[in-house]
Amino acid sequence: MEKKTKPCPYCGETIQSSAVKCRHCGEWLNENIRKEKEAKPEPAKKKEKSNTDAQNMLFGCLLIVAFYAVPVAIVGFILNITIPNDSRMERAIVEDVHNCVVDEAKSYAGFVSDELSGFANLLLSNNASAEVIEQQFNEHNSIEIKRSWFWSVGKIHNAATSEGNTVCFGICGIVIPFVAWEDFILTDD
Repeated sequence: MEKKTKPCPYCGETIQSSAVKCRHCGEWLNENIRKEKEAKPEPAKKKEKSNTDAQNMLFGCLLIVAFYAVPVAIVGFILNITIPNDSRMERAIVEDVHNCVVDEAKSYAGFVSDELSGFANLLLSNNASAEVIEQQFNEHNSIEIKRSWFWSVGKIHNAATSEGNTVCFGICGIVIPFVAWEDFILTDD
């Protein structure tokens, strides 16, 4: 038995003669049902709601990431641009070497006598001795500055320490030297 068919008045596709709704275009074929459906819209499908929920979740996750990532990025940027430059780090190391030599000379002079301690202070406090100390330091040592994203580290290399001793740290525009007497060499002995 052959089913009777007819063309859809809206899309022209072949449909059954008894069809109430076109399976191709979705239009209602009965005028009474059409008016009733146009007056009352169809409820939203669950699939659309789940898409909206997924979009809201994605937006919420992006907001949380932005809430934490933006301050971290700002702090990281500030730390990066405030790293002390190499010359400032080297100058701090050399000044700390000079202070270390002066302190060591004072301790040796104080050990011998108080008069020699005053003489050592006078001798080591003038600029000529600072230049001599720096010249001797540069002959036997080298300074290496290693920069990272947020800080820099200064090392002293010499014959005794090929890998170098860490003697300075710089972060947020602050240079912190911590040179010890054992970290550098001033003579060939």
